[in-house]
This record gives sequence, C-alpha cells and structure tokens, in this order.
Amino acid sequence: MALNGIKWYWLVPHTGNSSACRWSGGRRAQEQVHTDPCRRKNVSEHSPEIPLYEGQQAIEEAYQLAETEQEPFFAVERYEEGYAITFDLLPAGKQLAPTARKEVQTRLTHQIEQIVGDSSLPTTEVSKSVNDSLGSVSLFDREESARRVARAVAPIVLDEANWVDASR
Repeated sequence: MALNGIKWYWLVPHTGNSSACRWSGGRRAQEQVHTDPCRRKNVSEHSPEIPLYEGQQAIEEAYQLAETEQEPFFAVERYEEGYAITFDLLPAGKQLAPTARKEVQTRLTHQIEQIVGDSSLPTTEVSKSVNDSLGSVSLFDREESARRVARAVAPIVLDEANWVDASR
C-alpha cells in the first residue's frame, strides 16, 4: 500500500505473537524534519500498530529479524517491572538526522511530562535516552502510556526522510 509516497510493508516476526512494520519513501533534504501536518496526520491514522514483545526471548528474536532484514527496530516491550519503548536504526545502517533527533527528544519530553503530571496515570520513575540511532524510554506502568509515547515519535523515527547513513 502506498500512502503519500510512503510504501507500507508488514513483517511477521518469528515469535508469531505480533507484527512489525517498515516503510520507505522518497528522500527529502536530509536536514528537514518530516513535519507536514497533513502527511503526519495521514501516516498516524493509517500506521500499523506498534508491536508489543513480551519477554526477553521475543524481544531478541524480533531484533534479530530486524538485523536480518536490515530494517529498523521499533517496539513496545513488556517486562515484569513495566513497559518500555525501544527504537534502533542501526540494523538498517541509518541514524537520525540532527534535526530529527532534536524533534524526537522534544516530543519524548513533552509526552513524558504529560504522563507523569497526570495523577490519573500511575507511573514510577520514567527515564529516556536518545542518541543518533538508538532510543529507549522506560518504565511505564501501563501499556497505553508506553504506546502513547511511541505513537508520538514513530512517525519521525521511522520516516526514511529523517535518516542519514550511520557513521560506524
């Protein structure tokens, strides 16, 4: 399926309990963050569900699949302590352009502040770490809180227009 120049594909991980997505599209100027409000709205309305992996084995199998397919890894992960979000562009040999990285950090901070500040949402200590190719946010008490944050950054992280080749 193509949507606004983005081709959507489905991958079914070896775990069989969830699905991951990947998409590709035309290149834009590498320093431009994808912020077209009409396109972003369409992408998030039609984007596949972000996969949930439960248990270390499922996470490792999904990551191995991303490496084999040379695709980015993006998931909500469930641990005994709570839920985490992880993304890694290195399996695709890419990293975020500097402006995209800043936008991801801004969105993460905004979403985390809203969740922590909402007394109706239980939270423990939430931490975030974002570099050029890897991001992690943990731990959330509820899956929905983790998904809310993941949905806020996935359109930027997974849009190839916001990637540059990884410096290895």
